[in-house]
Amino acid sequence: MNRQEQHRAELTSAEIAALWNSCMTESMSIRILSYFLNNIKDPEIHAAVRQAYDSSSRNTAGWKSRRKRRTGAR
Repeated sequence: MNRQEQHRAELTSAEIAALWNSCMTESMSIRILSYFLNNIKDPEIHAAVRQAYDSSSRNTAGWKSRRKRRTGAR
């Protein structure tokens, strides 16, 4: 049994709320940034928005994969 399996601390309600808030914020950002990417004409602004979109996408993908590993969810 490795160290991670030996100690599995439960999250407090405040920690769960902070994680949920972050998840919802990133999810909303992806939707808004996606809209901007489809409508922005200026290439410089498009590049900055693309970078923000990619960052939010990586964050949510990371959370989803960790959740799947932890809960066995699909």
